[in-house]
Amino acid sequence: MSALRPPAGACGFSLPGDAAEVLESVVRHRLMTAGQVHELHLADKSLRTTQRVLTMLARAGLVSCVRPGRSEAIWLATDAGTEAVEGGGTRSRPRRRARVSPASAAGPLRAHTLAINDVGRAFVRAARQLGHECHPADWEHEVALRVSDRPGSEQLVVDAVLHYTRRFAEGDELMVRFVEVDRGTETVQRLTAKLVAYCQLHSYRPKLGPSWRDRYLVFPKILVVLGGRLSTHQLERRRATFLQLAEQTGVAETITAMVTTLPELEQHGPFAPVFWTIGASASPVDFAGEVPDPGEPTGPVDREGRRGRQLRLLPPGGASPSQERPR
Repeated sequence: MSALRPPAGACGFSLPGDAAEVLESVVRHRLMTAGQVHELHLADKSLRTTQRVLTMLARAGLVSCVRPGRSEAIWLATDAGTEAVEGGGTRSRPRRRARVSPASAAGPLRAHTLAINDVGRAFVRAARQLGHECHPADWEHEVALRVSDRPGSEQLVVDAVLHYTRRFAEGDELMVRFVEVDRGTETVQRLTAKLVAYCQLHSYRPKLGPSWRDRYLVFPKILVVLGGRLSTHQLERRRATFLQLAEQTGVAETITAMVTTLPELEQHGPFAPVFWTIGASASPVDFAGEVPDPGEPTGPVDREGRRGRQLRLLPPGGASPSQERPR
């Protein structure tokens, strides 16, 4: 990555590649911990090196940190840092993201944003282990999509849109997912109601302007990730209640949605059977909706196009992955 030059007055030098990459990530993901930055960008170096990079950016006036209570430091971009990455914004090229203020970084936004980044981090980790593609820039926070032509009607705001590419000898498979992170701060009924809004989005065909069909080849599956300060028993109970309520709404006739918990996703990864699909059989699957078959090879493709001996992922019913593309 080429060096990134901060705007006038921010600092008097160009940033080295590692620092520029970290700054871009902090701007994109709004709030990050040093641990998230370290694993996503500097995993081959020491945590102390990561902290030095963040300190250098802070001294340059490009990032700052807050430490609510006794929690770990949270890093966020300053106005100068955002401008260094995205430019000042003009009528033809408006600023894409509003900066998070230190006050909001210390509030409820903090835990939710960091949880979304933890979800993304689990997918990046899996991609590195399996030879797939998922990078720190492959998820976007709070994507607003129109669900009605009525003036003043509300938009559906997706917590995050995630892109993940699996590599097979016969070609690549791009998977796009809508991600909803629930930390137990709202009722299960409200969480279920958001799935109903996704059904409305699925059927929406605007008279004017773009729709989801202009962004995605097929309607993305929805991953609901339950987290927060809940015990394992509480998370399992919340998941069961959510599955029951969501099935009663009939959303499974229109969209594909599945639910897991953040501890399971972080511990086992997205290719473990830790997702439960709404309206499907009572058997967990991975995030692609597939179940593992240990008898077939999969994994990274080497330079000669050979695949390692790992789990081969097959959907229920035995269809091959190539039969189900695109996703």
